[in-house]
Amino acid sequence: MEPRSQPSSRNPAFPGAEPQSRSRKRTVSPLERNRAAQQLLRTWLADDSGYDEETWPVLKRALEEDRAPGQRRLFDGQGD
Repeated sequence: MEPRSQPSSRNPAFPGAEPQSRSRKRTVSPLERNRAAQQLLRTWLADDSGYDEETWPVLKRALEEDRAPGQRRLFDGQGD
């Protein structure tokens, strides 16, 4: 029986986010970090799973319910 491989903790979208050993640190340039962030945003924008459309009304309702009495509403019903 082959040993199960451990899931990778590396995130290809953020090359500087992988765990670093104390003996070796990789310097990530601002340009690399910006490109990784842009790629992550493109991935989020391309997501068509429906998760956000399903989850947003629940989250919005919970945020409104946690408001203290007298505080203004966070969402006015337009464009939400």
